[in-house]
Amino acid sequence: MPPETRQKDSKPNGTNNDIWAMGVLTYIMHTSMLPFAGKDKVELDISISKGNYKIPVDFDPNSHKFPFSLEALDFIEMTLQNEV
Repeated sequence: MPPETRQKDSKPNGTNNDIWAMGVLTYIMHTSMLPFAGKDKVELDISISKGNYKIPVDFDPNSHKFPFSLEALDFIEMTLQNEV
């Protein structure tokens, strides 16, 4: 659930939510992992609200094994920004 939907006066649908969801899907397609983590729903909500996602630790943009192109990495970072 996008971070904007956690605010009291937020609208449930909108362009920002769609863009955030595209960033999440792009991250998943490149890594086969979820970008946000938490031990339970509360921690997961906090992680999403703060925009705490992690790029895989083996980040080496010059490596052919790295799952992101630099353009994809920029796209993910841009779309997962927290607008709250």
